Amino acid sequence: MSKATMIVEGFLSADPEFREASGKAVANFSLPHQARRLNKQSNQWEDVGDTLWVRVALWEGDAELAREHLSKGVLVRVEGEPVLKSWERDGKSGTNLELKFASWSIIPRAERGSQGRSGGASARNDEPWAATPPADSDALGGGGDVWNTPGNFSDETPF
Repeated sequence: MSKATMIVEGFLSADPEFREASGKAVANFSLPHQARRLNKQSNQWEDVGDTLWVRVALWEGDAELAREHLSKGVLVRVEGEPVLKSWERDGKSGTNLELKFASWSIIPRAERGSQGRSGGASARNDEPWAATPPADSDALGGGGDVWNTPGNFSDETPF
């Protein structure tokens, strides 16, 4: 037996569709994935190849959370089991990629216009998901990160 898991990150291209099926809440949305490559001559990111559309269905509690938090343009990360679904309609046929048993999260977007220590876009040419973590301890809620401070071995466990 084998198990495949797929992770897709992207911006919602439309608001999710909400409905009820067998008395359970369902949220459906499609998530596009477009391969990108850095053009070294222009130093700009460019789309490469065709767009892969991944269909996602969230059920019950996840669907209710999606209703509250998801809308067009939100950057999300979805993980689940990939399933190919063939279809035929009006003399046309095709195949869709769906993620089954999907889990999801919202990816916070970096603030535009801010740079460096305040959490702005990193050196990856302003990719929205490439946020630079805060560099100073004040941005970490005071006192810094005990687990990530070099030479701080004598400190007590922070919990």
